[in-house]
Amino acid sequence: MKRWKRMLAVFAATLLFLCAQGAHAEFGPAALPTQPGIDVSQWQGEIDFARVKEAGVWGVYIRSSLGESYRDPYFERNAEGARGAGLEYGFYHFLTATTVEEADVQAAFFAREISRYRYTLRPAMDFGVSDRVLNDDEFNRVAAAFLSRVEQLTGVKPVIYSDAYGARARYFRNLAQYPLWVADYAESVEPNGKWTVWAGWQYADDGRVCGVEGNVDLDWFTDALRVGGAVPEPSPSPAPCVGEE
Repeated sequence: MKRWKRMLAVFAATLLFLCAQGAHAEFGPAALPTQPGIDVSQWQGEIDFARVKEAGVWGVYIRSSLGESYRDPYFERNAEGARGAGLEYGFYHFLTATTVEEADVQAAFFAREISRYRYTLRPAMDFGVSDRVLNDDEFNRVAAAFLSRVEQLTGVKPVIYSDAYGARARYFRNLAQYPLWVADYAESVEPNGKWTVWAGWQYADDGRVCGVEGNVDLDWFTDALRVGGAVPEPSPSPAPCVGEE
């Protein structure tokens, strides 16, 4: 029965994805095939990445850092685990800068922290400063400074992670030169008028995946996120742990 439950779960998730593809035909993935992924930080605790891989996950984004000096306490453990399990992996930085100068400092910190790894997914920026702190002009100047500096230091064009509202209301069109990894928990991704495609879609924040205790963010990733080129043939979404705990 356990195997049948797993097969039904995979079928249902795949059907949902295919339906969503049709629903957001005007704003879809940057390229197919699209692969299942997760993103993690210290809040997931210890992760068994071998089980994550066995569950069908293809790639993982790992929080490496926050601000000017905070290193995620699970950063190195997660990086080694993902690499050892043979997963595609990359890193994101939670940007807290409010000036261009602070953005440069944080970009250098981020680039330095991840430089020891041969990551295969592009570095990503998660900019968490609200409009009560920075107006739109300031927000975009700081974001542009960080992204430009990360690209200069790593040699890789970084990715913008943003919720659908931020992509629509906060980011200026000139920053659409950077791939978008968008968080949108509806059945399809909301068009934003700047990006015509998404490179990654975080479609749930309450997913369950074997090898991770508790909830984890679930994503679809495309080769626009990958440093090394095209991804392999598409896979179904990871099967949940049904009756295995």
